[in-house]
Amino acid sequence: MRKIYLLLLSLILLPYMAVAQNNTGVFNVTGGTSGIDYSYTNGVLTVNSGANITISMASGATAPTSDRIVVNGNAEITLNGVNITGAAYDSIHGTEAQSAIDVSENATLVLNLSGSSQNVLTGG
Repeated sequence: MRKIYLLLLSLILLPYMAVAQNNTGVFNVTGGTSGIDYSYTNGVLTVNSGANITISMASGATAPTSDRIVVNGNAEITLNGVNITGAAYDSIHGTEAQSAIDVSENATLVLNLSGSSQNVLTGG
């Protein structure tokens, strides 16, 4: 009886555990492993070397977003309906304009666009 109770409890909690482990802000990431191939912090989806992922807008996300993508290694990304507008130059706070996708020095990015969607990337 205890095994059945634990099984039912784990099935009920499974969706909540998956959400907690895969926080990607306004983006939905498929493929790869959160924390290894990519991570999300403070509006930046960081893609690490070796990642082969698809990025789309999360369900209910309002587009365009100022969240951005930073590639820190050799990665392959497929964009599927992404709409990003990089932050504009802010002379009051001295912050530079930001692009929608940044590729770090010595990194390479293979960028694929899903044929069934429209992607909009606008620099700040």
